[in-house]
Amino acid sequence: MAHTIPALGRLQTVDLREVWASEPYNFTPWLAQADNLEFLAESLGLPGLELVKAEHAVDSFSADIVARVIDTEHHVLIENQLERTDHLHLGQLLTYAPRFDAKIIVWVARQFTEAHRAALDWLNSITDERYAFFGVEVQAVRIGDSMPAPQFNVVAKPNSWTRAVLAPVAGDTQPLSDTALSNIDYWEAFHKAAVAAGAPLRRIDRPLKDTNYWVPISERGDAYLSVYRSHARKPSIGAFIGLYNAPLTYVSDRLTAQRQTLEEAYGQQLDWARNREGVVTKAVVKAPVVDLSDRSDWPRQHEWMVEQLKQLNQVFGPIVTQAIDDFKREDGEQ
Repeated sequence: MAHTIPALGRLQTVDLREVWASEPYNFTPWLAQADNLEFLAESLGLPGLELVKAEHAVDSFSADIVARVIDTEHHVLIENQLERTDHLHLGQLLTYAPRFDAKIIVWVARQFTEAHRAALDWLNSITDERYAFFGVEVQAVRIGDSMPAPQFNVVAKPNSWTRAVLAPVAGDTQPLSDTALSNIDYWEAFHKAAVAAGAPLRRIDRPLKDTNYWVPISERGDAYLSVYRSHARKPSIGAFIGLYNAPLTYVSDRLTAQRQTLEEAYGQQLDWARNREGVVTKAVVKAPVVDLSDRSDWPRQHEWMVEQLKQLNQVFGPIVTQAIDDFKREDGEQ
């Protein structure tokens, strides 16, 4: 039996300044968008991030992004650089964090010096489990003539990232936020619509407080579908197929090699994103602007989401699961 050898493209690094000419006017507003914060959150191993404020004034300076871990009151401080790390930004991180009682501090830069990486490692070693310091290198890449895609590479983080900052404090009886309560109602209604339409369903049967409805499409859950609702400045809904800790390079290369064919089958162009660490790859579709607070519009939103789940599963499901099976076979797992 003849084996087909796929024709694959090569990742090329793009100068960050070609994509984001200015850190405050281009990169920070881009990162503050809901889907990009979500992409960063996945790279950090967080369940999700919601924007609190961008360019938040602190004395004569401004913190680039203040966010919140979804369904919690834990604030996240994000400082950005499109250049190599410097002492000024390290000082800003330590100055701004107490002002917002930030438990998670994220420093995003083009390149980390060994001294600044060591500084974050030291901060992680001397602080307790309520705090976490991350160093993230950002890149832009493309394949051939494709649009540039962002990559996040985590170069500094707490050891065995299971910090208790994401867990409720023992005996904490703080009520759920309005957003969490709204999410529970929203996804309960969506799940009923998905069941009625025969769409793929999530496996866990418990109230969903998050902004995403996840549907695994592989045995291990390393490939999944998701629909989401974003409560950012411009509320929106969307859907995507993602790979998380799958045989990522192998599967991603197969997807990107067939990108045009997949988009033609889907019926529209998708936004593709991949981080350098090989943790997450996504192909995203977004709906027009919606009013998430208008419950009378929820059925229309849910109908759109159901159709995206079904179409993503139909177009991407077979090629993803086949690629994972092929990798296992070639790797000797089967």
